[in-house]
Parts: sequence; C-alpha cells; structure tokens
Amino acid sequence: MSLQIGIIYGKLELLIANASWKDQLEELTKYRASISAITTDKNIFEKLPADSVPAKKLIIAVLGAQKYAEYTHYRKVLERITPRTLAPLSIDVLKHIHHEILPEDEFTFRENAKLLPKLVTVNNIVKEVELQVRTTPEEIVGKLTKFLTWFNSNYSGENPIILAALAHYYIVEIHPFSDGNGRLSNILGNVGFVAGGLFSKKIFAIEHYLLQNIEIYCEHIEEATLTGDLTKWISFYTEALLASLIDTSKLIKKITFGAVDIEHNRQVKLNELETKVLQILSQRPSTKITQIATELDCSRQYIHTIINRLKVDGMVQVL
Repeated sequence: MSLQIGIIYGKLELLIANASWKDQLEELTKYRASISAITTDKNIFEKLPADSVPAKKLIIAVLGAQKYAEYTHYRKVLERITPRTLAPLSIDVLKHIHHEILPEDEFTFRENAKLLPKLVTVNNIVKEVELQVRTTPEEIVGKLTKFLTWFNSNYSGENPIILAALAHYYIVEIHPFSDGNGRLSNILGNVGFVAGGLFSKKIFAIEHYLLQNIEIYCEHIEEATLTGDLTKWISFYTEALLASLIDTSKLIKKITFGAVDIEHNRQVKLNELETKVLQILSQRPSTKITQIATELDCSRQYIHTIINRLKVDGMVQVL
C-alpha cells in the first residue's frame, strides 16, 4: 500500500507543481481539512459545500461563531507546517501549538483521569462514543517526554507515514489536554508527513477521512490503547492516507472540469478562455453559444471553435 501511495502522490506533485489550479486545490484542501478537524458531525459537508470554499457568512451560519473561530485557528496552525517548522518538538512547543488551536485554554495539562464521552453526529442523530485513556495525569509529562525523544530522533529518517501515524496515535493515547487533543494529533500527523520531504504540500485532507470513519477510528485507537498492538491502527491510518490521495485526485478532476483525470492518466491542456467556457457550461449546461460569446466578449465563431475542440476531447456534450 505504501508503494501505491508513493505512486499516486508522485503523480499529484508533478501535476500540481506548475498547474494554474494549484492554489485553488490547496485552498480547498485546507478548508476541508480544517472543517473536518473541528467537528464530529459526519454529515457536515451536506450542510457546507465540499467542492468549493464558501463565504465566511455561510460557514458561521452552519458552525456558529465559536466553531468558526476554531476553524480559523486550526487553519493558521496548519498553514505554517513546512519541513522546517515545528521541529524539534518539545513539551513547550506542544503547549504553544495547543494554545494556538484553542487560545482560550491555559498552557496546562489534563488533571482529570476519566474522559467525558465524545458526541458524534450522524444523520442529525447525536451518539456518545467513549474513548478509553490509560495515561493518568501524573504520567503525562513522562510519556510525552519519551514520545518527543523518539519523534525528534526519527524525524528525518523514519517512513513519514509511520511517523505521522504514531505521532497522531500517541497524542490521542496520552491525551495531554482536557480538550483539543484530536486537533493536536492531526497537526502532529501533518508534521510527520512533511518530515521526510515526501509530503511537502498540504494537498490531501486526511482529517476528512478520519471524520467520515470516526467510529472505526475510535475502535482502532481503543484497541491499540488496551492491547499495545498498533498494527491495525497503522494499517487504518495508511488506508486513510490512500483514500485521501484518491479523494484529491477526484477533486482535481472536478476543479479542472475533467481536463485532468489521474485515474485514467488523462491530461488535456486548456488555455484561460477554454477554462472559462468549461466553467460556464459546468454551472449552466444549457447556455447557448451566443450567450457565452457575449459573456466572454468573444465572437460567436471563436466560441464555436472552442466548444468543438472540447467536444473532440470529450470535455462537453453536444449542445
């Protein structure tokens, strides 16, 4: 599976490097990742668009002002993750990252031994999911120190998928703070991904996959915590990464209107005007050639030529 991940990611990086739609993809990925990280509502993208970044007003209307603030905090931390930031990690660095994610929280560790159930929303039905935690408040500093020593020692040499999976797991298992541990674990997972330079751009939203499979996620975390065997967890996390990369491929197909189709090794180079024609037709399929020509300030004959070329390439249906 690691080989498959490497092949897909390699294709993505090559395609994205100089693509005109690169910024749009990165913006969309950060939006999806950040929304997914701050909610436990599996159906959130039935209330918010999944394939475009909505206006601030709509996000606030769906999430509320407090959750919107959490969304922006997570995005800011996510955006400054590069191969040279946030490492080496220390307890103080973790506290600062956590404080950036949840500014209202103090720089203090969890004092309660038992966790409150996590409320998960599925199809507008709220369910309780309990996470077991074995790390007592007295053990937090010692366990974190041991984890950070391992992470810093393996930062540039370990397989980034393994590094990310273990970084995510140990933060959840140690559960150092009363709140925001899931977001912190996602951030450290992203730090692990960029460690080897393999995942140098945020072009996949693994947070989205973990949200969509939150019950299975909790089961694997709990089993690993109770048994000490992380095999199934690492396998699940690897599957999450692969699914996220495939999802990115589908997003690229959508934002390029089918011009870039990684699954079928298809890439049609489009100029700016051709892209605008496709955008109009994707949003308003019944638009007439005359209307498109007027909207784009071009001759009817030129638009007709463009559409004929797009038909040949299979980009549009016959008007």
